Amino acid sequence: MIKVNYQGAEQLFKDIFYAYIDMREGSRNVVYADIYGNPTYGIGHKVEANEGLVPGTEVSNYQVQQAFNNDYDRLQIEPWVAELQEAGHTYNMMLAVASFVWSHGYGDYETSALRAGLLDGSLTADNIQAYLTANWDIHKPKNQQRNRKDFEVGFSTIPWTSSSFYASAKWFGNHFPRLSDWVKNNPGLATTILLIMIIALLVLIIKTKLK
Repeated sequence: MIKVNYQGAEQLFKDIFYAYIDMREGSRNVVYADIYGNPTYGIGHKVEANEGLVPGTEVSNYQVQQAFNNDYDRLQIEPWVAELQEAGHTYNMMLAVASFVWSHGYGDYETSALRAGLLDGSLTADNIQAYLTANWDIHKPKNQQRNRKDFEVGFSTIPWTSSSFYASAKWFGNHFPRLSDWVKNNPGLATTILLIMIIALLVLIIKTKLK
């Protein structure tokens, strides 16, 4: 298992990637149909035939973690990030590539100019975005945006860390899974309600100060 120095301590890369991809994609403890109609749960895990799960079925945190572990191994994440580590890249780039393989699969990455360019240094912070835009997910703007964000992290000189907001969100999701799912399914309405609550709080503070 690959280890990296994370916030001054040696940690498994796999654990850091779990936090990273969870923040990127979100995690759900109920089976739902993705945009292609595939039963899915956890961090984008497509239900396998032997799991026998249908949309609406609740799954435990343990099942979510096991699904992540299986997908991590199936996509062979460790070998791809190990060669980056050997080439001198930081764990930021390892996260970017792991996320790329997570969403694209390793087949295309294995023989790509992206992999070759990262290993030989010909792809840099100055030309990576132009390369990605011209060669990957050309007709999928949301995927292109994800690619851009991942490799902004990859080439950043600031080590990526999970935020305190992420920890709070995970606690919220674990303790209030139904409400968490509602927020994920109704982001616009949830944002509106949050803004109304913030405005109401500000009005209350102003009234208190004027007394």
